[in-house]
Amino acid sequence: MGKLANLLFKEEREKEIRYILSIDGGGMRGIIPAYVISRLDELLKEKGIRRPLYSFFDLVAGTSTGALLALGLTAPGGTGNLIKEEAEPYPVYTTEKKGLFRRPESRFEGYIMPSTAPSSLLDIYLRHGERIFPKSVLSVFNQIFQQKYDIRPFETFLSEYLGDARLDSLLVPTIAVSYDPIRTRPFLFKSYESHGFLMREAARASTAAPLYFPPYHTKDRESGDELTLSDGGLVANNPAMIAYIEAKKLYPEADEFHILSLSTCKRAFSFDPGKTAGGAAPWLMNITKIYSNAQESLVSDEIRNMSDVSYLRIHSPISEKRIALDDTSKESIMTLLEGGKRAYDAKKDEIALFVDEMTGKKGFDNIRLSETSGSLPLISHNY
Repeated sequence: MGKLANLLFKEEREKEIRYILSIDGGGMRGIIPAYVISRLDELLKEKGIRRPLYSFFDLVAGTSTGALLALGLTAPGGTGNLIKEEAEPYPVYTTEKKGLFRRPESRFEGYIMPSTAPSSLLDIYLRHGERIFPKSVLSVFNQIFQQKYDIRPFETFLSEYLGDARLDSLLVPTIAVSYDPIRTRPFLFKSYESHGFLMREAARASTAAPLYFPPYHTKDRESGDELTLSDGGLVANNPAMIAYIEAKKLYPEADEFHILSLSTCKRAFSFDPGKTAGGAAPWLMNITKIYSNAQESLVSDEIRNMSDVSYLRIHSPISEKRIALDDTSKESIMTLLEGGKRAYDAKKDEIALFVDEMTGKKGFDNIRLSETSGSLPLISHNY
């Protein structure tokens, strides 16, 4: 009778869709994705949805300034100096159909916990930008021989911002991309394979932009390897492809991956070597811009051709003026805020559709749930 019942009441498998948030690098230009994230959160609230924004994503990945945002968004509320969401823990129930007549039964799974208030992520730049990038006293000549900025103010900021929170306490799978120039390969800080790293260590390594900050020297607590790590933008300023590859490993049964990719809206850099006098000088002056632009374009072009990927890229060049990653002037900050608004508005309808689909997502195996609505240690929930 059991086999007959299974045949009679066999339910067709629902398509498994996973949602990914990918955030580019770009220093102070992180104002733009931070603004878009705040608008996404507003959109949820307008729809009357109480679940926190982070909980709808199956993976969040960031490079450099994008890593700061990824870590902040998925950190448990109250981490370091992060501002906690003003929301109650959200109870999760799952429904299973049991018995011969497939009657639905509900089961309590745990609580989705508040994280950082998404709107507060803008404070990283608006309140702390000048701490991270203080006015440099080095001459142009001296910058040839040493980093532009003293790393100590930034490390102090990271200690305050993220405290001593462990990478494995992040509430959904999260990646911060860095680069190992000695082993010539990406080094990914993963919440689900944390190797004992702290969040601030991941942030420090991912943001170690050459010429601006020194590399980060650390030790892998699991393998014992000595590591020298630099900014993730050297290998993947747009981390969408890395996020996709990692999501395929995390969710091998998934049918589709819907990726929301947040750019820092740099204007494409066009370089015609035929219009130069030749030699090394023109290339040396422009090679980093050429490389970064080429990498971002390649990722977007290739990932759109993946048969199981839907890719929404929020990118809109914001001004003729090129805003450096360490530009903390009020004029540039206002330009970046306005650029974030324009970038969001340009894809407003597509974003709304993405959010509608995302909020219809079933299942909670991506989320680290809490046993109680209080502040007891979190328990792992299928990741």
